[in-house]
Amino acid sequence: MNGLGQMIWFDSGKMYYGNYVNNKKNGLGIFFWGLNKKWAGYWKDGLRDGPGILIFSDNTQERGIWDKGEKIDISDQNKDQIYKEIEEFYQKTLSEFNSFEK
Repeated sequence: MNGLGQMIWFDSGKMYYGNYVNNKKNGLGIFFWGLNKKWAGYWKDGLRDGPGILIFSDNTQERGIWDKGEKIDISDQNKDQIYKEIEEFYQKTLSEFNSFEK
């Protein structure tokens, strides 16, 4: 798969909606672990890579930068703008999903 797509693992309740390159998560996307938590952020070669927001079931958030699936600590002058873009993508995606239910 290449481009924007969605993958659902019915047996575990997991879902991914976002960009793919050569069947791997790449670019901006959202991964849902059932109803427990979500990751909205950047991916590279199937791993969380770059800025992202981990959103828990109570809507608390953990923002951070990931490198090849591991959270790292770095400062980035543009991170506020990047997080804003991630939030906008997340909100837009949620409203699209909610429109399917109506």
